[in-house]
Amino acid sequence: MLRFCLLTSCAILLTLTAANAGEAKKSMSKGVDTNGDGMVTTGEANAAGDRQFGNLDTDKNGKISKNEFKATRKMAEKNIPPELLAKNKGMVEKAGDMRFQRMDTDKSNDLTKAELLTDMQARHKAMDANGDGNVTKEELKSFHKKMQAARGK
Repeated sequence: MLRFCLLTSCAILLTLTAANAGEAKKSMSKGVDTNGDGMVTTGEANAAGDRQFGNLDTDKNGKISKNEFKATRKMAEKNIPPELLAKNKGMVEKAGDMRFQRMDTDKSNDLTKAELLTDMQARHKAMDANGDGNVTKEELKSFHKKMQAARGK
C-alpha cells in the first residue's frame, strides 16, 4: 500500500507539473536545473524544495496548512489539459490528500519545511535510476513512463 501511495503521489506530481514527458523535460530546465547542464543535482533539488516551501507557505508562518497545499494544487491544475483533468479529477484530489497525509509525519495537519524537504529528497532519489545523485532528462522521462504504466496508461 505504501508503494502504491508513493507511486500515485509521484504520478500526480508529474501530472501536475507536466502533462507529458516532453513537458517534463522542459520543466526540468525551468527553475530546477539552475546551471542548465541537463540534470538536476541533489543540491539543485534541495534548493527547489526551499523555493517550493516559500511558495506554498503563503501566509509566511513557517508551515504549510492543508488549505495552502490544496490551493497550490488547484492553481497547478490549470496547467493540465481539461479533458485529462476531468477524467482524473477524483484521483488527483485523493492523491493530493494522501500525499499531504504521508508527508505530515508528525500528524500536526501542517507541513514543516523539514517534512517537505524529506519528501522532495525521496522523490529525487526515486527518479535517480543510477544512484549518482543526479536526475537526467532521460531518467525523468523513464520515471514518468513508469508512473504512467503504474496508472495503467
